[in-house]
Amino acid sequence: MQGRGIYAVIAVFFILTAYAAPVSVSQVKEQALSGYLYYVFFESSHASSCAKPSVNTQLSYPARTGSFTLKAGKTLCLWAQVSGFFAGGECVFILYASSTSAGSISFTLSLTDSKGAVLATLGSGSVPVSSTKQELISFFTCASFTANTGDYLALSLTGGGAGKTKYTVYFGASTPTDFQVVKSADSA
Repeated sequence: MQGRGIYAVIAVFFILTAYAAPVSVSQVKEQALSGYLYYVFFESSHASSCAKPSVNTQLSYPARTGSFTLKAGKTLCLWAQVSGFFAGGECVFILYASSTSAGSISFTLSLTDSKGAVLATLGSGSVPVSSTKQELISFFTCASFTANTGDYLALSLTGGGAGKTKYTVYFGASTPTDFQVVKSADSA
């Protein structure tokens, strides 16, 4: 009797493997056919003032972790130095956050010059935040743009809710807060 149980487990394993493999292959094939190249800007240190650029993102997956507090009604920025043409389309904001009471964090992605002056607003949105630390994902439409050498992307984060609401934003290896911008979109 024990032998039949082992055979049943092996049979189920092979059945699940046979059905699971085409799904992942199909997804990779679909991504390759879509022709989208995203630049992913991972937060690598605390958000800073929105008055002047201060790079606090990186294109590689971050090794260190951290967090910062964003108060209701206050705005802080994530900065990334960029140059060249970006196709626009569906951009992504991934936020790891929690709050002292239910609220939301609104965001705006802008292209700025080297002094922080806004050259173009590219997209915006908001994410609901609860007292539970969680991953929050927002897809939003981005305009295409061309950045000159020395230009920056600024992702401003504004805490919503009542005056005493505080948001904790997490970043780093286990909680990779990031924003993603379409670099190129070649249709197949």
